[in-house]
Amino acid sequence: MGLPVFPTKGPQKTWELTEERHAKYQQLFPGRNLELEYELMLAWIEKNGPKTANGMNLFILNWLRKPERKAPPNAFSWNHDVLAPKPTPKNGDAERRRMELWGQFRAQGMTDLEAKQASYRAWLEEGWGK
Repeated sequence: MGLPVFPTKGPQKTWELTEERHAKYQQLFPGRNLELEYELMLAWIEKNGPKTANGMNLFILNWLRKPERKAPPNAFSWNHDVLAPKPTPKNGDAERRRMELWGQFRAQGMTDLEAKQASYRAWLEEGWGK
């Protein structure tokens, strides 16, 4: 497995994920598809701009913690026949599209987490994350 090299701003132009850090993330977040998460991070950085090399570890830790903090227990354990939650007025078109994509991926038989990750990636590729 090739670990990612993240672009960074500042004097150090890249930050390489070491095997040691990757192993630590695996220990801290068992069961997570870290390779997919790294892809999503790279896509986010491409859209939003790089972080500093000194801030990359914190960026990755915060990224990996986010679903655990935001999702209540069993929030994504719905039956795939259930439609994605309806958007609220504050969600707007971008959030509505992301939820539509999530529903399409769930209908294809993906797990909730896989559908969430795939819908986010597709959403970014469509240019919604600007």
